[in-house]
Amino acid sequence: MLARVSVLSGEICWTPPALHRGRLFLRNPTRAACLFLGKPELRESKSAAVSLTVADIPQHEHWDFSQLLGVEPEYAFDVPSREWLLMWYVASLVGVLGVSGLLTFLVRLCVGRRMTLARMRRMFWTLAFLLGAIATTPLSLWRNEFVFTWPVALFISFQATVYQIGRSKTQTTDRWQSWRSRAVALGFVGVCLSYFLICRRLSLVTEWVFLAGFVAALPFLLLSARLAYRHAKPIAWELLLTAIAFSAYYWGSTALLFFRYEV
Repeated sequence: MLARVSVLSGEICWTPPALHRGRLFLRNPTRAACLFLGKPELRESKSAAVSLTVADIPQHEHWDFSQLLGVEPEYAFDVPSREWLLMWYVASLVGVLGVSGLLTFLVRLCVGRRMTLARMRRMFWTLAFLLGAIATTPLSLWRNEFVFTWPVALFISFQATVYQIGRSKTQTTDRWQSWRSRAVALGFVGVCLSYFLICRRLSLVTEWVFLAGFVAALPFLLLSARLAYRHAKPIAWELLLTAIAFSAYYWGSTALLFFRYEV
């Protein structure tokens, strides 16, 4: 190697460079460049235009978003295999939702009756959302293959929205409660939009399908909310229905994925 230089920084470049007649053609999603690699005196000059050097090409600040994944999928545009989908499901259900439920029960045992069911529910949601958002990185690094747990954060946001709206429908609420329901719903929309934009930035094309599985989980979440606010059933029933609702959400999403790409 005689020299190296950064030409188009700031964005992921998926297109391989092309070499033709001593010129190297490069491009990324927003810019393109043509570099002459030979001796200056050999360059054919057919115009009076001033040539630029690499130093004249504007460079963008870039943070590698792929670090969020820990390990990138080898073929980002391919449909995940059934083995991968099953691994993601187990990691999400057991490693994220299960651990969040266990930690919530341990805290309840430590503090006793001071922690109400409503507080336990909010703690579970918070833990599950955070673990779902961050577990992808350490799990992928640990297994040295792509493990995707972000759908848990989407599901938990949807569950909190259903519970909040269900509470406002079944109980007498004040004006503050009404605004709180709207804020939770807007937060859910914000989470979905952020998920879509990050997946697009990382070229996780097939993972967008997890935005389409909420309808499959809705009946189970409505039942869970009804039991929680009208009949005050124990939290164990909520965890069971949460697991069923997540399973419906997850496999409903992936069924749509395979239907789209195999039909």
